[in-house]
Amino acid sequence: MKNLVTIGFMILAAAGSALAGFEVREEVRVAAVRIDWQGYELQGRLFRPEVEGRLPLVVLAHGTCGKRCRRRAGFGDYMHPVARAFARSGYVAYAFNRLGYGGSEGYLGQPHRSRESNGGCNTQDYKTAGRLVAEQIRLVVAELVKEPFVDPGRVVVIGHSGGGLGAIALTEEGAPGLRGVISAAGARGGACAKGEYLGGHFYNENMTAAYQVFARSSTTPVLMLFAKNDPRTARAGSWRDAYAGAGGSVELVVLPRQRGSGHSLKRWDSADWVPIAGRFLEGLGLPTLGN
Repeated sequence: MKNLVTIGFMILAAAGSALAGFEVREEVRVAAVRIDWQGYELQGRLFRPEVEGRLPLVVLAHGTCGKRCRRRAGFGDYMHPVARAFARSGYVAYAFNRLGYGGSEGYLGQPHRSRESNGGCNTQDYKTAGRLVAEQIRLVVAELVKEPFVDPGRVVVIGHSGGGLGAIALTEEGAPGLRGVISAAGARGGACAKGEYLGGHFYNENMTAAYQVFARSSTTPVLMLFAKNDPRTARAGSWRDAYAGAGGSVELVVLPRQRGSGHSLKRWDSADWVPIAGRFLEGLGLPTLGN
């Protein structure tokens, strides 16, 4: 039986900022969430362009990290520049820390394990882990589409790393008004792979199976973005093929080499990923992205 969950928002603070494109207003928000009748608060930030009328919505999901960095203040803040890029282009953007991350509550049972953790390196269930991330994204979308400044029929989700896998998982059941999903380096458990992304061990088998399962009932277009020098990119084609082979609509684009390992979204050059994401959005009948 699925968890009983309700969600609500409280605006804590607001600040205006003049940026290229539309002017953007930022609001620090806390999402009050109930899971199995227990309450938690999620920390997030809303980016809203100074434009009249109902605007398309993008919800951003950060990556996954181990117990040592999960509680780092502002863990998911690296998604804010991406959120601002969307807001400057006419989207309402919401980036939040999931349960157990940053300033958000949500540790269940053990203080070192977040709700989305599901098994160790030899037992990790990527399907369940992805679905647990997707559930939180879905609830946030369902709440935000109630806002008078959001167009409830024009929603996009973008996720990075473990958040990207969650965005892929979201397509299994969809979300209110969901038009498309952008998954940036969508995967998790990289530490478990230990660099053997082309090996025939559990990591590759289970991740491929997760992509396949998520696609079986999906009607949502997906854009997968990976950097050339991200070691996970060696498997991205097989994940794309698994998703497409199960009936999903998906496009994979491998970006040029990026700074560092290639996995860090905050180091990606906007000149590489913004035009590709913009064309994907235009194909969905949504505003493109400005540089």
